[in-house]
Amino acid sequence: AHTTEAPMLRIGQWTLHANPTRHSLPGIALRLRVGDAMVAYSGDTEPTASFVTFARGADRLIHEATGAVVHHSSIEQAASVASASGAKRLVLVHLPNDLEGRSEELAAARKIFPALEIGFDGDRLEVTASL
Repeated sequence: AHTTEAPMLRIGQWTLHANPTRHSLPGIALRLRVGDAMVAYSGDTEPTASFVTFARGADRLIHEATGAVVHHSSIEQAASVASASGAKRLVLVHLPNDLEGRSEELAAARKIFPALEIGFDGDRLEVTASL
């Protein structure tokens, strides 16, 4: 049986964990620890209590926000997951094409979780435990 606390891979200070996601195709969320810093990545998924637990305390939570459709999360749902998990920062990825027209949804999400940013292809994120 799969457990979220069992590491998939350990190399030096790097520890990678995986957690199943709720999607139409098999998928996994990832959590990477390097020393005291931790990043969690949702992959495509509906919000789940197991992912909230899996991402607990992430220095950066990278969460998809395709929209409130089956097997995906909305911008506001991703913000709620970040808040519930105690993440320090939220990076939204896999966003709808009409993001410019979603200023109200982004504003509502920032009320839920103010430390929200938009991720772009090719971004590099520095992650430290003291964010």
